[in-house]
Amino acid sequence: WIAGAAFALLFFVLLSLRLGLLGEDAASPRQIAGGAGAVAARDDWMSISQRSRKIGYAHRQFIPLKAGYQVREDVLLRINTMGVVQPLSFRTEGNLDARMRLLSFTFDLHSSLFRFAARGTVNDQRLLLTAGMPGEEQKTEIALPEPVHLSAGIFEYPAIAGLKAGETGILHVFDPAAMAARPITVARAAADEMILHQGRRVPARKYSLDFMGAAQFAWVGEDGAVL
Repeated sequence: WIAGAAFALLFFVLLSLRLGLLGEDAASPRQIAGGAGAVAARDDWMSISQRSRKIGYAHRQFIPLKAGYQVREDVLLRINTMGVVQPLSFRTEGNLDARMRLLSFTFDLHSSLFRFAARGTVNDQRLLLTAGMPGEEQKTEIALPEPVHLSAGIFEYPAIAGLKAGETGILHVFDPAAMAARPITVARAAADEMILHQGRRVPARKYSLDFMGAAQFAWVGEDGAVL
């Protein structure tokens, strides 16, 4: 049980949307402040595949509010754990201010082997956090020297979209699974690309993201949507 839970949790951490650095950009990364500017509502579905085989899906909603934004993300996976295919799902819901900085969140991760939940509220540069398995929740406070964001919906941040070609920046993201704030690096490729999307070729901005050594790449369309 412990081995299965540890494997599934590690898989989730590595899978989560995280940020990184492009090797060709030699300039020192700058701190990315919370972006200003309106972001349109989005409701996106994505298929998750491993070696061309579908193993799950992700559903993300980005909802503008009067004084900020709400982000919801549901992910369902079927992964092989100790020789048995197990369902693994997690949900993240977050409230953001007008500059897309984290105000509060809830996080729920569960499978047939275990369940983990967390909820937190930011108050005066401190995160008041309650997390743990059912019946074993613990309360703690985490100092936040920098404003933090959620990884869910991170490409919608105007600050990310505002990176110039070849530019690199640093953003701070709170990781509910690790219960810690992490500095992450974002880099935009030196040149945009034409990619095949839903049967037609469209221009896209390519971003490189890395979280604790786990690299990720994303292609974003002209309207800011992840393609």
